[in-house]
Amino acid sequence: MGYVADAGFRTRALSAAKPSSLGMAAPHPVFQLGLDQVGTPGAILKAAMSGWRYLITSGVGVVAAAHVRAKSQSSQATFSHLNEGARVASTQTALAKAEKWPEIKKGRYALGLLSVPALYVDALWLRDEDGRDGGDIFVPLAPSTAPLVPEKRYSLAEFESALAELKQRRSP
Repeated sequence: MGYVADAGFRTRALSAAKPSSLGMAAPHPVFQLGLDQVGTPGAILKAAMSGWRYLITSGVGVVAAAHVRAKSQSSQATFSHLNEGARVASTQTALAKAEKWPEIKKGRYALGLLSVPALYVDALWLRDEDGRDGGDIFVPLAPSTAPLVPEKRYSLAEFESALAELKQRRSP
């Protein structure tokens, strides 16, 4: 990663990190849900993949996230943006909590991120690879708007209901 030293990051955490200490972890697909899809039962499970997110680590843990755009797992990816702050820190906290949950320890889950830009919601999406009905888990990242509670786990039905409530509150 020699090019990192030449890049001169403008974000606080990345600027403070030694380039030799930076690494990437937990690559996961990003899915996007449009406002028009919120409130339709099962729409989340059909959310379109919009790219990949990589957690950037240093000696102190996760310091940022890098996003790349891609329409599918096999399509060409292009760099989109870097971010750091509350959602990145919340990702690290939520992952640490999830790793302790019995169902995560026993089952097979694929990590993803569900983004609902119109409602300012990002949530970890732990997709149940064992195919159990209702086995997916959603964990909203901070900051979140009520009724969603950051870093709390939600079933698909609970999460859909909370998103529908948020949509209703924002509608004129």
